[in-house]
Amino acid sequence: MATVEKDIENIYSRINHIDSRVNKLEASQPFLTNMIEKNTFSNEKMTEAMEAVTKAMVHMEDRITEQGNKIDSQGVAIDSIKKDFERANERIEFIQDEGKFNVIDWLKRNFPWLIIIVGLCGFYALEHVPV
Repeated sequence: MATVEKDIENIYSRINHIDSRVNKLEASQPFLTNMIEKNTFSNEKMTEAMEAVTKAMVHMEDRITEQGNKIDSQGVAIDSIKKDFERANERIEFIQDEGKFNVIDWLKRNFPWLIIIVGLCGFYALEHVPV
């Protein structure tokens, strides 16, 4: 019987230990439940915030793409204007070159007439100017 009493004491000791652990768990359960609720609420708010950030990032990406397209179109317009200025400068240079009097070119074009006029002047001078 001594062993039965010893076993019963051992069982009561274990039950008391288990009872003590259950009391500690019951005491901490409201705190843990409260923490779980707060974490759940916090995660829901974080999800909402992340959705808002995602929408903002998509909007920013669209705006950046739009700005890039505008810059590209402005680059094309600037290239067109640059080509127009180059053509205008070429035309101005051509007009300026046409407006200059080129003596050598004039002599080349009018050389036969110059010979004839100089010859006629010389012939006139020989006949009318006494020597």
